[in-house]
Amino acid sequence: MNTRSMLFLSLVTASASFSWAGEEEFACLLDCPPRRPVIATDHGTVNLPAPRNADFEHMRLELLINDMNTPVMDGVSYLTFSPIETDLVELGLDARLLEIESVTAPGYETSFTHDGQSLCVSFSPAVPVGTSVTLQTNYRVVDPPYGLTWTPASPAFPGRAAEIHTQGQPETNSYWFPCHDFPNDRMSTELIVTSPQGNQVLSNGRLAGKDRRVVRTTTASGENDLQWYDIWHWAQDEEAGGGHPAYLVTMVVGQFDIVDVGTKDLPMPVYVPKGRGKDVEVTYGRTGEMVELFERLFDEPYPWSKYAQAVVWNFGAGGMENTSATSMFDAALYSEAEAIDQDFDGLIAHELGHQWFGDLVTCDSWEHIWLNEGFATYLSALWFGQRDGRDGYLSSIQGSYDNLIRNDTGTAPGTPGMVSPVYEHPWEVFRRGSNPYPKGSSTLHMLREMLGDQVFFGAIADYLDEHRQSMVDTGELLAAFEARAGEPLGWFFDQWTSRPGIPRVDIETRWSDGALSISALQTQPIDGANPAYVFDLPVWIHYPPETNVLPTKATVRMEGPTAFVSLPLEARPDMVVFDPQLSVLAELNIDQATVLWLEQLASGPSLAAKIQAARALANEEGKAAARLLYATALDGKAHDKLRVEAVKALEAQGDLSRVYFLIPAGQAEQTTSPAVRVEVLEALGRMGYDHPQGSDGKSRRQIMSTLVDHAMNDSSTKARAAAIKAMGTMKAVDAASIVTTMAEVDSQRDAIRQAAIGALAEFNTPDALSTVLTHCRFGAYNRTRPGAIRAAHRLMHHDQAAVEAMLAEVLYDSERRAANAAADVIAEIGGPWAVRLLEERTSSLRDPLDRERMEERRSKASGG
Repeated sequence: MNTRSMLFLSLVTASASFSWAGEEEFACLLDCPPRRPVIATDHGTVNLPAPRNADFEHMRLELLINDMNTPVMDGVSYLTFSPIETDLVELGLDARLLEIESVTAPGYETSFTHDGQSLCVSFSPAVPVGTSVTLQTNYRVVDPPYGLTWTPASPAFPGRAAEIHTQGQPETNSYWFPCHDFPNDRMSTELIVTSPQGNQVLSNGRLAGKDRRVVRTTTASGENDLQWYDIWHWAQDEEAGGGHPAYLVTMVVGQFDIVDVGTKDLPMPVYVPKGRGKDVEVTYGRTGEMVELFERLFDEPYPWSKYAQAVVWNFGAGGMENTSATSMFDAALYSEAEAIDQDFDGLIAHELGHQWFGDLVTCDSWEHIWLNEGFATYLSALWFGQRDGRDGYLSSIQGSYDNLIRNDTGTAPGTPGMVSPVYEHPWEVFRRGSNPYPKGSSTLHMLREMLGDQVFFGAIADYLDEHRQSMVDTGELLAAFEARAGEPLGWFFDQWTSRPGIPRVDIETRWSDGALSISALQTQPIDGANPAYVFDLPVWIHYPPETNVLPTKATVRMEGPTAFVSLPLEARPDMVVFDPQLSVLAELNIDQATVLWLEQLASGPSLAAKIQAARALANEEGKAAARLLYATALDGKAHDKLRVEAVKALEAQGDLSRVYFLIPAGQAEQTTSPAVRVEVLEALGRMGYDHPQGSDGKSRRQIMSTLVDHAMNDSSTKARAAAIKAMGTMKAVDAASIVTTMAEVDSQRDAIRQAAIGALAEFNTPDALSTVLTHCRFGAYNRTRPGAIRAAHRLMHHDQAAVEAMLAEVLYDSERRAANAAADVIAEIGGPWAVRLLEERTSSLRDPLDRERMEERRSKASGG
């Protein structure tokens, strides 16, 4: 157990009763250890790292795919291990829903038990410490619910060949091979995959070989037939860069265009659907520049023998950083024409960054996942800084701060912090309010601001050098920073990684008698478990040009709930800017004179400072604020994030006229960017519905004319979708025919169709339901179907039988997103009909987690 887990346990056990999770599980310690030991506390379930009584050294998988359209795969696993500390009598492995046929080990008598989740193997005699043994497991995989997604060919998707991809994070690779499915072990791996000829196979590491064989079969009519298979041999070994945890093992099988965007030294093949190869360069062509940037900043060469990226159907997330072979979701590709408003650089940089942070160096348990995800999120910010300058970097950090201001609202001890072993399922650590993606990135940014670039990047380089090819926890990153900085930083890590929440500070400035006074009050809950935050809040002070006084800097030191400083100044300032470089993750509510905000928006020292001013002016009345916000929204040289904030502020002021004229007829694309048009169009929809002058009459007709024009003709897919969404917001049933037409328009990420479905739900007509239902069933884009299913639920009163029939069908759908959406809606509808459907579906599910989730829905449907 790592140091921080031990510290957490000492805290919770000192104040709360606890017990091991059931005597039966404790009794198992006398045999195979429980695969996931847990402790129940008053504040949630504490998860301990999966026990390791053996070091897993190498895994060789031999996999046979007979038919790409039949979700059955035969496997043989050769898993080499050596016992740790004591001779090994029994070995436990995760083996979820695998059909285990036999388990053997040369030189040992073996027996095994398998409960559908865990495989327990007994050895006679015991395997001595220091002895390497190879365990052979013959098994079969049959259409697993997780870990391996099988997408057969279907008439519903003409021209789309069958495809397979895997997804191991957090603990789902054990649905397709037996393993220690936890991140606290590393091993080299080989995959030898036999698949029907004509398919590409991608896996980790280097392509060690490729062969072909023919199998004689007999057709249904009794005739002989020859079936050709390709045999692909991939190796993630020392030659390929070294080993990795089981969750990073990948396999992709299908038919692709392959375009290499790499160099002579580093292959970077990109696998995309057939016919889309021409779109690779515009989407993924900057990957090489990202590699160069990260290598330079961290003084660490790219660690693997290749970097592949594969765009796969029905992917569950945005991307997955499998070692040397990232998987991307099926819409992560756009054409030159679509580049006007599409940008996947953030996702691409994030997954690439994981090759260092997550793959080369891996968190040793899920409580420390921020060491993977926080770093990868921060590397996206670094890339935007390289590509777009300081504004691009700060825009990314601002996005992380905004996320946490909205969501990181919990308090200790009832809410877990970012680094906490308290969770019921490992997915929870990825979805907390103290989210490891934005909070991890924000923590790194604050460290950089506090310590400076030399110490910051030097410490990370030391961390990578010391821990490459190993597992880490937060304490080891702390040690690297303390060694470089030459000062204790435990207080900083405890405050920003271990506890939930963020500081929320009310600030008031006043000028009197040649001095600037600043009062600050932390307003978040403060008690023994949630002490006041400690930080230095930077202040940048600027003076009117005629004073000839240079800008000065000051600091508000917060060590308790309140702080006060009085600053004698040479002249009265025209700007008092708090935290212009986002040095402190905090929600700042600042009370100061309007004239200071106006100057800050016009001439502030950073993008963050100007955004802060734009948001403050949303609450100000008067023409001066409105005029400046309007000019900012139109300023083509300003960063899009600032321009969007100016539009939001004008909307908050209720200034319909200025919002409307931000996109003048016939000139919108010359005067505004797609991001600004999106915000304006959505604002017009809200204001057209809510604003007294926009609810009817001339203003409404003008707004509708603008929305229709952009829905039909805008060059930006996102702007077209925003215009359609706005029609729905206005409940503009008179535009139903246009919106219905838009529901049949294909677009990048299906954005136009999704917006049309949402608008039709707002129109609330029988015809709307008819259109929506066509996009609920198999054959629609997998990420569109859940929204369509929810829309059908809203429109259900128009034809209850039709919606119920659709839901009953989709509940058993092979696309998990749609099936889950249907189950959720059925549970919400409730009643005997819903209970019966959910009970029947529960009884048909093979996976315990699926059954548990479906039982929760059944309980909700019954009113429980």
